[in-house]
Amino acid sequence: MKLENITEKEFKHSPTKRIINAISKGIIYATTPLLIATSGLSCDDGDHNEPCVTNYNCKSGRICVEGECVNPPEEPEIVNEDNDDDGFKAIIHGGTDCDDFDDLINPEQTDWCDGIDNNCNDLIDEIGCGNIYFIRGKEVFYTDLSTLEETEIPYFSGLDFYFSSLPKISPDNSKLSFVENPGTMERTIYYLDIATSNVNQITEDAGIGAISWFSNNKIVYFARMNGPKDVIYSVDIDGSNKQTLYTKPLGESASGLHLSFDTSPEGKIAFSISPNGTRDLREIYLMNGDGDNLIRLTNNGGCNWNPVFGGADKVYYVCSPEDCFPDQKNLCSISLDGSNQKLEFEKYRGLIFSPDNSKALMDGDYGVQDKVWDLNTSELFQFDLYYDHLLTWRK
Repeated sequence: MKLENITEKEFKHSPTKRIINAISKGIIYATTPLLIATSGLSCDDGDHNEPCVTNYNCKSGRICVEGECVNPPEEPEIVNEDNDDDGFKAIIHGGTDCDDFDDLINPEQTDWCDGIDNNCNDLIDEIGCGNIYFIRGKEVFYTDLSTLEETEIPYFSGLDFYFSSLPKISPDNSKLSFVENPGTMERTIYYLDIATSNVNQITEDAGIGAISWFSNNKIVYFARMNGPKDVIYSVDIDGSNKQTLYTKPLGESASGLHLSFDTSPEGKIAFSISPNGTRDLREIYLMNGDGDNLIRLTNNGGCNWNPVFGGADKVYYVCSPEDCFPDQKNLCSISLDGSNQKLEFEKYRGLIFSPDNSKALMDGDYGVQDKVWDLNTSELFQFDLYYDHLLTWRK
């Protein structure tokens, strides 16, 4: 049908068609804004690439790479293998640091008394607890093993005299006894009250050497009397009740008593003398605190000195099979009945025991590292303490 031949009747819609047409137009008008608003959306689910010239042509944070929109590469995760910067990688990264967020915990730390495995060896408080007293120069200090902090005991740094024997801490930690050496045979024993810094004289005698304490605040000391003879005395801290516990004429012992001896909490005394008067032979002897029941513990023809009680059943001492001036000093032990004499460690020249006798700090010979010895497990642990002389280990 040609356009010019269409009549008005043919061009007009029927009423029904007009209604349908109106409805269709309404739908188109209503949906037009929605189509405009969503014209920027795409059915693209982000899994396939779209053509682009710049990043502006890409959608949803994608970037244009070689003419195609692609998802940007993920940023690589940065892993810090040493979070506490202590020089040790964490265990989860193949290292040995068992706590990578604490720079005081790593394999090179001392395992001090804090209930934590500080050096990552699965052991806790391996060096023990309490306070270790020692001398450095003319000063007396103690190290608290719960903090490893040093504390100086006042009074000693200003003294003009030198120690003729090592000061000793009383069993209750309240007093420190020492000997003044004025350069003559007459020497005086004092004690310092640690809490108040008050100094009190105990007694005066000729040639006073080593001193020690009994648990009842009684002092035991060695003196070389005119005669000559070597004597072991006991005296109360106020200077009263002086008793002679042992006497040995120097004619029987050319070298006399060795200056070091020890007392036990059970009231026994261990000391070293030369039984045949030679300088190269010393043996360990044991007696009760009242001087009774003297027995000879060692009998090995060598030089044995510096005895230390290690609990109620043993004495530990420095030993040498040759003479009393050896190039190498060793540690030996013996039971209090004279049995089970044995070499414990080579190249150690002394030790002090922890308050519960479960551990001992061993003084290494020249060039030998000090060690803490766990007597229950036989393990040795490194422990650095700068000192001239070890004194004692107390709670």
